[in-house]
Amino acid sequence: MKASLFKHRLRIFGVILLVILFCICFMVLLGSISSHLKSTGYQMLGNFVAATSVVITLVGVVIFNRKFNGLKANRFGFHFKKLGSHFILGFCLAVLILTLVLLSAQTLFGIQIVWSGLKKDFEIHLLWSVLGTFALATWEEVFFRGLVFTTLYKNRFGFHKSALISSTLFSVLHWSSFDMQVTSWFWYLGIVIMGYLLVILYAYTHSIMAPIFFHFF
Repeated sequence: MKASLFKHRLRIFGVILLVILFCICFMVLLGSISSHLKSTGYQMLGNFVAATSVVITLVGVVIFNRKFNGLKANRFGFHFKKLGSHFILGFCLAVLILTLVLLSAQTLFGIQIVWSGLKKDFEIHLLWSVLGTFALATWEEVFFRGLVFTTLYKNRFGFHKSALISSTLFSVLHWSSFDMQVTSWFWYLGIVIMGYLLVILYAYTHSIMAPIFFHFF
């Protein structure tokens, strides 16, 4: 029994790694096309190509969960029920944790937070920043919570193992996001913890929207 369960889990983990590898190649391809379009003067078209990655990922996760996990979209949190309350919950938790992180950074490590003021034409930069951040948050939550965690949990890994594995993979895929010469390994540990909190929020609300809002803010 234990041997068959181990083989089953190993197969599921292998499937997830293959899906992650496919997504990385797909995102690199779309990113290259988007960058090329922007560099040749087609800024809006490049942004559109980049945005399609979110839609394609959403559709892909829905199809994967239906075919592989036997789950309809509403069974793994892809719905808009209680959208307002999930928005408030995600916003409040994000503000609380961000406040605690900034206070800890200043108190424990002496890091000073400096307000640099608003730059010229900040409205345009702010708009693109908001849209880009929301798109990225949506993509990561749909993939890591909607697909990776859901697949692990559905296939008898247990809640905490599923949360830990999916959060660790979530952290590993942020490997290139930080410069290790100016940061430390604690950043990656922090991402694992944050991923774990996002899983708990996802499971508690039974909705992908609450983690998206939390991740966005």
